[in-house]
Amino acid sequence: MNTITRILGELHAELADDRRGAPADYIPELSHVDPDLFGIALTTPDGHCHRVGDAEAPFTIQSVSKAFVYGLVLDANGPEETERRVDLEPSGDAFNEISLDPVTSKPRNAMINAGAIAITGLVPGDSPEQRFEWLRLGLSAFAGRELTLDAEVYRSETETGHRNRAIAHLLRGGGILGDRVDEDLDLYFRQCSLQITAEDLAAMGATLANGGTQPITGDAVISEDSVERVLSVMCSSGMYNASGTWIARVGVPAKSGVGGGVVAVLPGELALATYSPRLDELGNSVRGLRACEELSRRFNLHLFNSPTLADHFVRRAYRLHESGSTRVWSAADRDYLSRAGANVAVLEIQGDIIFATVERLSRTIGDQAYAQIVILDCSRVGLVDPHALMVLNGLAQDLASGDTQLVVVDPNERIDRTTGLDEVASVVNELDLALEGAELTLLRSAGFGDRAETIELADCDLCAGLDPDQVHVLADHMDSQTFAVDDALCRVGDLPDALYVIHEGSVDVRVPGPGRLSGRIAALSPGACVGDVGLIDGQPRSADVVATEPTRCGVLSAKNLAAIGESHPKIYADVLRNIMLTNLDRLRRSGTTFAERRD
Repeated sequence: MNTITRILGELHAELADDRRGAPADYIPELSHVDPDLFGIALTTPDGHCHRVGDAEAPFTIQSVSKAFVYGLVLDANGPEETERRVDLEPSGDAFNEISLDPVTSKPRNAMINAGAIAITGLVPGDSPEQRFEWLRLGLSAFAGRELTLDAEVYRSETETGHRNRAIAHLLRGGGILGDRVDEDLDLYFRQCSLQITAEDLAAMGATLANGGTQPITGDAVISEDSVERVLSVMCSSGMYNASGTWIARVGVPAKSGVGGGVVAVLPGELALATYSPRLDELGNSVRGLRACEELSRRFNLHLFNSPTLADHFVRRAYRLHESGSTRVWSAADRDYLSRAGANVAVLEIQGDIIFATVERLSRTIGDQAYAQIVILDCSRVGLVDPHALMVLNGLAQDLASGDTQLVVVDPNERIDRTTGLDEVASVVNELDLALEGAELTLLRSAGFGDRAETIELADCDLCAGLDPDQVHVLADHMDSQTFAVDDALCRVGDLPDALYVIHEGSVDVRVPGPGRLSGRIAALSPGACVGDVGLIDGQPRSADVVATEPTRCGVLSAKNLAAIGESHPKIYADVLRNIMLTNLDRLRRSGTTFAERRD
């Protein structure tokens, strides 16, 4: 049992002895249920369900169906046609009140019986059975399984639903229902008589919490716009004339039914469903209300609690010269970048990109207005609201008008490219590539970008301090090898049989596999040496070295290096010294930064 299920179980035990209220008796069949049944189910938007008690006990959906049928009808008919029949205002009346606007004759909202019957009248289809099947399949899609009719409850509803008949004929008289009043009313009775469980109801609520997509099946049941409208009406009217008290105490959109069910939906987080047939005087489940109120308090679910906005949304801010890419540049390039790197600002952000955080981000980026390039690292971003991206798009345009380029790092593809952000900003999938690109831009703008295409052996790092004769000895012991793009100089696990001096081209050093420690750890240009450490410690290769453009290397085998050690110990010692100094310099410049980016 996990922690959430344990907490639900403790609450279930606390409330089990509350025997206030009684099952509904105005529908005779509902009075026959076991009044002490009590189940709680909590389902997340990814479909995981925590359940305790009688969460799998069947009961009829009754008025809880109103919210879900409302969503289906909104999708089928559109909001304008739906609102032409039913308003969006809370009524303050009981669920079965004859509550029509005195001017328009429209029901106040879709959560009371008058509004729900009007909404059912909009269910499409050419025959009663076709319309019921459309409705049943729609509610089944919410639940993620086939729902069936409780024939006995349906019969009982039909025999005793006189008040609903009166409401339906008033709707007909006001032009809200058409001439198939009896058919619409019968469909409403069947809708309320579908059999569900608390677990089903939690799955249905989780579909709303998940933006209209059923989290288990992955089916898109209704649109996000319809979900927004449904939850809004649930918030104001879902608990009838107790809705004001509910939203103040619980603070979550909800819907109850006289069958004993209650569903509460916190968008993006969870759906909570309870079943307990003992009702209070307003027709709401006594234990269900208490369970939702207590869980809202324990888990801080109230919609109007002020969220903790990201005081640390900008995780880290630095300039390029403080922490550059893993590209190994020449000494002259490094010297220039140590000065010009202040013109590139890097912001690492974390958490969700919503309006409040992107507004704060826009001010932070605005403070970097003097930067030539702003790099926005979204590696640790979770949710990205597409509406908030519109603010980010505008910010990128403002920066561009001031000759500042925005580069967005999006390795997890959180950024929806259809918003057009990639048209006003550069979007890349690795921070290191963004840093390298910024360095290259700076170098080229200052004339440093045109490095020689070929670096001779004497000018390579391996030969620092060697005189021409010593370089000649080293060259005599080396072979030449060329590599096409994506060819591997060596792979993880290979024996360290040679080192490679890059004369032309470029290579990446990459650690393969999942996780933050994978990816490119270095990029080497002409003049650099790779594979040298393995010749010293004798351990198998720990990274892949892959050519990123046509590359020519000098290859010094382990056997030939040993031969130099025997015949020219001074050259051998100087080569080992250069290997050590070069790698120490790389560690000083990139080791700490590498760890920081993956912590």
